[in-house]
Amino acid sequence: METTSAEVFNGQTTEAGNHASSGSSLLNSPFAQHELSQTDAVPGPDLELEVSLESPFTDSYLFGDSEALDSQALEMLISELEDEEFTEALEALAEEAASRYMTSPASWNHELGVPVLDPTDAEQWVEAIGERADQLLAELEQRFIDRSVESVTDEELDEALEMAFPELEQFGDPLDVQDLFFGKLKKKLKKIARGAKNIVKKGIKLASKVLPLGIIYRRLRPIIKPLLKKVLASAIGRLPRSLREPARQLAQKYGLKPASEFETEFEYFATEFDMSIAGALTDPDPQATERLESEAAFEASEIAAESNIAEELDIARERLVQQLLEAEPDQPPLAAMEQFIPLAILPIVKTGISLIGRTKVVNFIAGLLARLIQPVVGRQLAKPLSVQIADKGLSLLKLEAEGEGERLGAEAIAAAVEETVSEIFSMPDELLENELYVEAAVQDAFHRSAARHIPGAFLRREIVDPESEKMRGVWVMMPRNTSPIYRYKKYSRVLPLRLTREMAREVVFSDGETLEERLIDGGETAWPVDVEVEAYDLLPLANLGHLASFETDGEYLPSHEAALEFDVLEEAGELPLPPDSERSPSRGRKRPLIRVRARGRRLRRKSPVSVRMDLSGSQPAVRLHVWVGERRAHAMSEQLQKQQHREVISSFKAITGPPMRRVVAKRLRSMFTRRNMSRDEATLFNLTNQVFDGLVAALSKQLPTMAVSLATAAKDPAVGLTVTAVFAFESQDAIGKGSLGSPTLTVRPGKHRD
Repeated sequence: METTSAEVFNGQTTEAGNHASSGSSLLNSPFAQHELSQTDAVPGPDLELEVSLESPFTDSYLFGDSEALDSQALEMLISELEDEEFTEALEALAEEAASRYMTSPASWNHELGVPVLDPTDAEQWVEAIGERADQLLAELEQRFIDRSVESVTDEELDEALEMAFPELEQFGDPLDVQDLFFGKLKKKLKKIARGAKNIVKKGIKLASKVLPLGIIYRRLRPIIKPLLKKVLASAIGRLPRSLREPARQLAQKYGLKPASEFETEFEYFATEFDMSIAGALTDPDPQATERLESEAAFEASEIAAESNIAEELDIARERLVQQLLEAEPDQPPLAAMEQFIPLAILPIVKTGISLIGRTKVVNFIAGLLARLIQPVVGRQLAKPLSVQIADKGLSLLKLEAEGEGERLGAEAIAAAVEETVSEIFSMPDELLENELYVEAAVQDAFHRSAARHIPGAFLRREIVDPESEKMRGVWVMMPRNTSPIYRYKKYSRVLPLRLTREMAREVVFSDGETLEERLIDGGETAWPVDVEVEAYDLLPLANLGHLASFETDGEYLPSHEAALEFDVLEEAGELPLPPDSERSPSRGRKRPLIRVRARGRRLRRKSPVSVRMDLSGSQPAVRLHVWVGERRAHAMSEQLQKQQHREVISSFKAITGPPMRRVVAKRLRSMFTRRNMSRDEATLFNLTNQVFDGLVAALSKQLPTMAVSLATAAKDPAVGLTVTAVFAFESQDAIGKGSLGSPTLTVRPGKHRD
């Protein structure tokens, strides 16, 4: 008998007919072969008519403080512009640019005696995208050159954007990365017009400064190219620059925070871009466009002049490897350490860490590390160490001991040193001044790093358990075919595991999705499931594009798609990880990236939840979007056809459990911080639980009347469906305080995060 997807989803194989009854539903007993029947008292529809009333009076007459109103309007505008999909598009561009850079031909730098990569292909690719974006904005500028923002209807703007953003087939390969970016840019341009209209409608002092729509689009032209140059700089190894001066001044003027400690590099770029848009939109100076162009040219020259820190690290690592090979056996390579450490800490120092008495600290730590590695320097010991590493990684990494010579051993020592240096210099300044503390910390950190990179045969018994040595791998610098230019490490063993459904439910990824959900969406229908886990570590200033382009097993995939196979765990459950992998960030080390495969299937990140704080309407609101994958959506549709409403709600509760809630609480914290809205951790977690519980409660109440829309969305060709709950508040200050009212629910096919 064929099993339906709903039955597989519920872990049951009883006949579908046994589960359906008119006017009743069944409680599923946790005990095998037994069912408890109960009349289902589903509440009838209890619909409330919501009428949105809009005052005819402008805000300037309702409230007296014009400066406060201007600040609030700017905050609402930036909230309107905020778009995580645009941020993801920037990240996808960076991943493709990184892949192009890493696969470009290397040339020999005779002065330094090492190979270096040519960034020309990546630069020309990003430059072409910038030129096309500029052309599109120029078309919109001419169309709306003298039109006030309030005179342009939504329909007219949609038509203009459709004409300006045609099919992008002429852009070359790969199409989808550029399509993704231009699609999100199109959405951003609509948000800009809508945000400008909202300011004008308020009738406040700031509204008089809002420019015609064509002028606004003109002023975006010199802003967007620097944004793309920063994305390129990130992709090829330059560090992100601080906020541009106009954006910083705007933030200070209106008391806004353009970036927070919780943001990623690309969130920082996107927020900076939004701040620049806000400044360009409301600057009455007729010379502002020329000033923006001048600033953009200056900024572009500064970015171009920035040194490639990743390339400097490549050179420093290679120099250290050669120095370790040429060092006198059993002699501390002090000079090599003193030369390497200042370069190894560049990514840390350049991102804001102030090192008091840095030269003294560097020399002290160099002396400690030189003594720790002196037993394994020189070619005589490097060769047997290389053989041991090659033996551990031969089948997976395709390493040849003969071809690698002594390099693998010296590279392992250099990698352990670099990891130790990164951990130590991530400590607070006051600890770095304490020599006794630093000495103990260096020894502990180097012992852990040595255990990660060096086979147990070369380590003391108290560092590596001899009993586990046969099952243990080591971390190896990658990719091998670009040696000595490396961007990530890979663990030399594939880690297998047979997963029950309960075990898969305990594994949580960075976006709040569980491994159970990912396996179901990947096509798994039977449990237990045999999976294989591969582990990776990105080196400083690397991104997933550097890794993904070399880990596709010979299959062509656009870099941003291949990158979706790699993720970070929030909770590992019983999933195997390499020894000494951090299951939570500590000691300055990040969690490893992992890739999980089940029966050869590729499992990819889905980002199943999104939250937005919408300050642009008559009432501020929190919008929660929960995406339901294709297989689970079809299972819910079948359950609804059988009137198994309780099972649908149980399924939705399983999706919106603690893992997803922790992700949303973290994002809310970032949003509140960025908007200078103070809320403590308890308040944020309470708000998170309230919005999720409110969503599930509203869905439970309205499910009988929403069954048709849910089933229709599930059958739509778009992948999965999105349930959106909108919670309205009386004021911005009320968000997170007190209890919530009932949300407005919508169900749409596909994924939505607007």
